[in-house]
Amino acid sequence: MREMARQAASSTAFTLDPVTFGCPDSSLGLPNVDVTISLPTQPLFSISTPRDLYSWLVADEGLMAFLTSSTKSALFGEAFPQLRQQNGNAYQQLVLYNWNSAVTTRSVRLTLVLREEASFPTQLGFSCESLQCEYQPLFETTAFQDFLRRLAQENILRDVVAELTVHVVLINSNQRDTVLEAHIQFPRNRGGNVTPKFSAETFTLQPYSTWDFTTVAAVALQVASAALFLFFGCSFFVEFCRLRGRLKEEREDYSFGLCLGVFFIDDLFNAFDIIGFIVLACAIFVWVLHVCASPHAEVLNLADDLSTALVAAASGATEEAEATAAAGVFFRAFSSTSALLRVYAQLAAAILAAAFLRLLRLGRKRKRMTMMFFAVASAAEEMIQVLIGTVLIFMGFAYLCFLSFGRYLENYSTLKNSFVSTIMLTTGFFPLSQLFQSDAFMAGVFVFPYLFFMGIICFSFSLCVLLRSLAHRSAEIQAMERLGKIEQRPLLKSLQLFLQELSCNFQPSQEEIQAQQKELELEHLQQQEDEATAFGKKTASDQKADFEVLQMIEAIERRRREMPLKVVDLPPDVITSALSDDQYAALPDEVRSFANQEAALFVDRFRKLAIQFQLGSGDVVSLLQQLENDAYVELWALAHEVAQQEGHLQHELSVYTSHVINGQQRLLGYIKFLEQALQDKEEELQLQLQELRLLEIKVEDEKQAAERYGTTR
Repeated sequence: MREMARQAASSTAFTLDPVTFGCPDSSLGLPNVDVTISLPTQPLFSISTPRDLYSWLVADEGLMAFLTSSTKSALFGEAFPQLRQQNGNAYQQLVLYNWNSAVTTRSVRLTLVLREEASFPTQLGFSCESLQCEYQPLFETTAFQDFLRRLAQENILRDVVAELTVHVVLINSNQRDTVLEAHIQFPRNRGGNVTPKFSAETFTLQPYSTWDFTTVAAVALQVASAALFLFFGCSFFVEFCRLRGRLKEEREDYSFGLCLGVFFIDDLFNAFDIIGFIVLACAIFVWVLHVCASPHAEVLNLADDLSTALVAAASGATEEAEATAAAGVFFRAFSSTSALLRVYAQLAAAILAAAFLRLLRLGRKRKRMTMMFFAVASAAEEMIQVLIGTVLIFMGFAYLCFLSFGRYLENYSTLKNSFVSTIMLTTGFFPLSQLFQSDAFMAGVFVFPYLFFMGIICFSFSLCVLLRSLAHRSAEIQAMERLGKIEQRPLLKSLQLFLQELSCNFQPSQEEIQAQQKELELEHLQQQEDEATAFGKKTASDQKADFEVLQMIEAIERRRREMPLKVVDLPPDVITSALSDDQYAALPDEVRSFANQEAALFVDRFRKLAIQFQLGSGDVVSLLQQLENDAYVELWALAHEVAQQEGHLQHELSVYTSHVINGQQRLLGYIKFLEQALQDKEEELQLQLQELRLLEIKVEDEKQAAERYGTTR
């Protein structure tokens, strides 16, 4: 619709006045020959003077060609081919019907912006407030052409007008819910030149009532916006509350302003949360205003509107005043609705930028992105439960639709038809207008909330699976792989873990750490009891032989641990198992705690090997090789992480070094500048000293001359 309007406006033209001149004949004595040259018509965007604008307004190929369908011209056959061919009816594009008023509104408005106050616009029927004048006539071809001729004859545009705007609202007779709002502006500068501007906006009334790609995109974007709104909001508040609690414990001079400052300065990515939260809130608010705007309640009826408008214009007086007031409300409502749609499009672009920046934070938190898909399997149980619950809710909703609309619509007359039609309604293939025509109250009570919340649930569930795969801890995933199974959790525990991962909280809780410690202690005690029981059943010679074997194994392992263990080809100071006491004491507490845990794990593994060797119930060599391979794989992964961190630190060191070098260069330049300034000052001081000496010599000479002069007298 927008492209067709641009084509129609650009095809309008105006005729220039013909040029007439005479050709005299002085030699033959014949009468002069008068020659008239007619110039070709000019398009809309060739208007540059008020006289051109007058010609375009009154010409049949100008404004009236855009506002009316002419049978002599093929303009509308080219610009609006579908609108003229439907059902063989003539196209009347400027007739609208207002559902909420008794008198129809007008769909053409002329606005004048005056440079000074004048009485000419009021005489022509404009309603003026200060320097803003508006004219909203009942559109009839002959009357409107007479008005344009009077406007041109009075020379209002040339004398007192700074800008003329033609505001038109068009409808598509093939699709009654498609509306186009066109602005044709003619601003005039101080030099008297006119520069035409054309802008057109089109949108759909009742955007959820029909099935098309635009409606699907709008619904999907709204559901995504609402889900991301919840995601950004929860992430921001959880992160902020955790930081607030930590500051209360660490600082005595705690304040709310300090908490905000630390929150945004400590991690720049935290600002993306609140920015995304605000942008999404604005987007949802703007879209709600657009959907709830008054133009969406318009019912377009061409024939009834034309008859009502003619009756109102003929009666005049009160009904004509009501029609003019309704027209003002109509134009303001459409302008604000199209402006909301433009703002929403800009906010949608900001949503993508904020979501991308927020995704960078997840990537920064996770170092092993290749392991993210292993966490999806842990959500299989919750997925089945949610799908079963969704199916039950859908069946209940289908039965409610059968009870509510079965007696009105044929598509809901039986349970089978109701089930199929409800599927079509959920996916968007069923028009909502039929439901509201049959039972508006029931449709408004639960149709819209069901569609909205079902979309929220489905999109949030997909987002849950995606974030769970992205934010699941790699250590837990590796533990699952080593054990060969997935940890089974209840639904409440899975929900709690999901909320923690949603807020990027990857540290285990205190209860989980205590439970792990208790399990390790119980396992250790059980192994000691089993070892003591099995050891007491053996003879003295067997026990002595077992002691000798264990001592030999421990000596071999001790020698192997004391030797540097290279997992990959890296410098010896990067990966080694031989640390001095000073180096071990200089390590952070977290590293020493991790080393103690790893040592305890190795001790437990070799105790298991000793027990299996004593019992003689397995092949120790293969198990030892498997454990050694697992240990090598873990050490290689750790070495790879260390190498990555080292490269990152080297990059930061190079950046800091470049900054220091640049600072040193600036400092050297500043020192040279100061030295040069001091040298210039010294030279200047030497010159001043020489001048002082010359002045002293001059004073002495003058003094001696004065003394000689006094002696002579």
